[in-house]
Amino acid sequence: MKSAYSILIKNLPVAGGPVGEELLVVSRVWKSWAPSKVIIFSWQLLLDRIPTTSNLLGRGVSLPVDGVGCVFYDGSSESAVHLFLSCPSFFPMWYQVSRWLGWELVMPLGLAQQFQAFTGLGGRRVRLGMLLVWHTVIWTIWASQNDLIFAGGLL
Repeated sequence: MKSAYSILIKNLPVAGGPVGEELLVVSRVWKSWAPSKVIIFSWQLLLDRIPTTSNLLGRGVSLPVDGVGCVFYDGSSESAVHLFLSCPSFFPMWYQVSRWLGWELVMPLGLAQQFQAFTGLGGRRVRLGMLLVWHTVIWTIWASQNDLIFAGGLL
């Protein structure tokens, strides 16, 4: 998968695709101990290609009027940045993770900046561990959202 992606990125420049710093960030997502499905999801998230309501509406998918906002927090449009960075339901999770890591919490403006914060520290093993933590939090948020929407789970 990684080698096929690299070939496509080098030979087929896509309008709106990753360039420069964003390309570097997206290419680093593959170097992880996380399961393949989590890595692929993270790659899609960093490219803003996951099926949030704002992306679905942008693709012309018809959604019920009451299904347009965030399922966790009324009044907010469900975008990737909202769901994974600024949603009041998950912000405490990022706070606890940062405390556990011994960091002061400074929420970045975008997912690529947050990814870089997790993968830009220490040696190779530390970076791999931090990347695994990032993958775990991202996957937990997505699984919680899907459980609430599709399985009637509780928050």
